[in-house]
Amino acid sequence: MSASAESNASHDTRSSWRALIGEFGGLAVIWGGEMAGLEAYALPASIVLAGGDALNRYRKGAGFPPFWIAANGGAIGFGLASLLLRERMGAAPFGALCASSLAGLFLWGSFWRVPLVQHLAEQRQGRRLHRSAADITSDVPHLDGFFRVYTRIWAGFFAARAALLVDMARIPAHDPVGGVVLRISLVAMIAASFAGPSLFRLYRFCLRRKGTA
Repeated sequence: MSASAESNASHDTRSSWRALIGEFGGLAVIWGGEMAGLEAYALPASIVLAGGDALNRYRKGAGFPPFWIAANGGAIGFGLASLLLRERMGAAPFGALCASSLAGLFLWGSFWRVPLVQHLAEQRQGRRLHRSAADITSDVPHLDGFFRVYTRIWAGFFAARAALLVDMARIPAHDPVGGVVLRISLVAMIAASFAGPSLFRLYRFCLRRKGTA
């Protein structure tokens, strides 16, 4: 590999890492702070991280795509809610509030040029973060439609999760069974995400049955 190619590859890697930190850094800080019991410190750190990346984007004219706004806005929002509402509301009602927020986020994300779940899949596969929506969605027929449907399935999952948590808050006797359902359903949804190709084949099979493929 030539020195120029190596330099370009190194630059792309650094750019990818900066983009990942800019998009996911705030959420990672908030979740890490909650697990460590440091919520009061995590929120200011998340705000500083988001503010620094926002200033960098503004200087470069990079703009603020919907996912950046959702990730950083969500991180700050969850951090504030955790500090101000968790103890007042109780675990189940606060969990229902968070799940409802995630349902709204995934529903909104299903209307983006690049659907939310597709964006996450591209990130996980290490694809270049600056690819345009046209580049991504034109690779495979029906891929865009599949990811929009799957993003809405995630929205429905979080809406159902919120409803179950509300039920658990109203009827404490449901807590043991509800807790098991919450854990198993989340594991099942995450596991299904790793079977993406199989789910996409099922989606295309359904389209062929309907005569739209």
